[in-house]
Amino acid sequence: MSRVKLGSNDLLEYNAEFSVLICRDCEYAIQKSAVQSHLLRHKIYRGERHKLLESIAQFELRDPDDVIPPSPNTRPISALPVLDGYRCLHDGCSNLCASVKRMRRHWADAHGGAEDFEAMVREVKMQTFFRGTKIRYFEVSPEQFDDMVDDSPISEEEGLLEESEEELLEESEEEASAAEESHDEHNSGTEESDEEMEDASPDDVSLDQTPPRIPPDFELATLKTFHHFLFTTSLTLPIQDFDAQIHRYWTDSVLPLAFSRPWLMSGILAMSEYHTSVLTDDDTFSTAHRERGLYFFAKFVSGREEASRHVCGAVLTPEKEEERHVGGQLMCILRCAHWALTTNPMLAQRFTSYPFKLQNLITILKSFSLVERSESDGSPDEVFASANRFLRARCTDTGKEKEFALLGRLVELPSRMSDVFGGPGSMKDVTATLAAIASLVEHYSATFASERGTPSHTAVWHSMVHWINNIPDHFRTMVFRNDPAALVVVAFWASGLVLRAEYSGYWFLRSLPKRLLSEIANRLRSSGVPAFSLIEGLVPVDFAVLPTF
Repeated sequence: MSRVKLGSNDLLEYNAEFSVLICRDCEYAIQKSAVQSHLLRHKIYRGERHKLLESIAQFELRDPDDVIPPSPNTRPISALPVLDGYRCLHDGCSNLCASVKRMRRHWADAHGGAEDFEAMVREVKMQTFFRGTKIRYFEVSPEQFDDMVDDSPISEEEGLLEESEEELLEESEEEASAAEESHDEHNSGTEESDEEMEDASPDDVSLDQTPPRIPPDFELATLKTFHHFLFTTSLTLPIQDFDAQIHRYWTDSVLPLAFSRPWLMSGILAMSEYHTSVLTDDDTFSTAHRERGLYFFAKFVSGREEASRHVCGAVLTPEKEEERHVGGQLMCILRCAHWALTTNPMLAQRFTSYPFKLQNLITILKSFSLVERSESDGSPDEVFASANRFLRARCTDTGKEKEFALLGRLVELPSRMSDVFGGPGSMKDVTATLAAIASLVEHYSATFASERGTPSHTAVWHSMVHWINNIPDHFRTMVFRNDPAALVVVAFWASGLVLRAEYSGYWFLRSLPKRLLSEIANRLRSSGVPAFSLIEGLVPVDFAVLPTF
């Protein structure tokens, strides 16, 4: 009896060799104390659940710390996913990490760094029985997976995003572990008090019903979180279509997808909890909602990863493409909210934040929009000339002197950069930088196009995101390598558009522009190039607060 499958559709698998119970749907082992609540989450109700618990009680289930992992030459365990990872080759060390970044951190912490890092690590295939704080990787034989290896190169940006997703999944699961275990303990001691739970149908929610049927195990707190999203949070979020109605997009387009995809619903609930956390000055209340947000965030990341694995390499249907895009939008907002909440010193002490970095912010904002790169309406010279005419025509407008002053500095930026950096070095760098400045002038000017004189929050958001999509690929590479000229342009973007988006009411950007400008200022000071003078006065720019929504 090495493996025993249990439940309808063989949901569970008991592995006698390692004394673990694996959920074949979730692809990880369930801790002994969480079995009952895990079955409830899969909508396995009283009759069948009691039978399963009686069968499981006959098996030995080891605690995570007592499970002895298999040797490296062992075949993979079929019920667990096989992951790409790295093994440390230092004498006496066999540590496994899921990303290069984590392995570099291990080498720095445990071995004092490595002169030839690539020679001291080896790529491996690995698995883990448990998730969250109980993750412990073990190496398996890769022979079964040679035909699955994709040797195609990835771009620097894709590599950053891939490591970001991997790291965020691990950190979110670790941070949410305490909340999830508390959630499990609460549910595991709760039996249904009436016949509703026993008689309820586990069918999926039907989108044709009005109103949608609430699953019987939907907690009251979760219902409140959903209500907050429906009537409050959904009104504060950006949209992909400039002409769409905000509330109708999130309720009419996103919610129908989420009702049939639990991982998307987890993302929506996490967003609502984060929004509630931002709205209060009470640290205790804010922390409680952020803990619930982290719990839903971890479920969202895990589900999104699973959904991506199922469609990898396949031609996406329109519905799957929409699912992928909505998942990207939710990830964008949730990451930004995660960063924004950790600016609170008390919260920052309690939660390990996914690191806020310039590259991460640019990469995740780029993933929000469906808009492809568009050609400028004219050459850079024509764009600058148009901006000058615009400034002369609007120079008498009162109350917006600082905003127009920033546009004037943008128009003059190429000549000022020439004075600071001297003659052109790489023409490719110069051309990419000039194109990025011209695009920023265009998008910044567009926020003043309204005859009412006040840019809408939607116009500011779209200008901020579309600039990221329209900059040349080479300019993005310059940013990632900390080129001083590129950092100066990004500082103007942060001050001109990201800060204005925050002031427009996008709560999940709170304090991020100032943190971004501070990071750029520190990089410029340490670059050895006298470029800091180009961004003086941008930190902070005290715009008049725009109407919120």
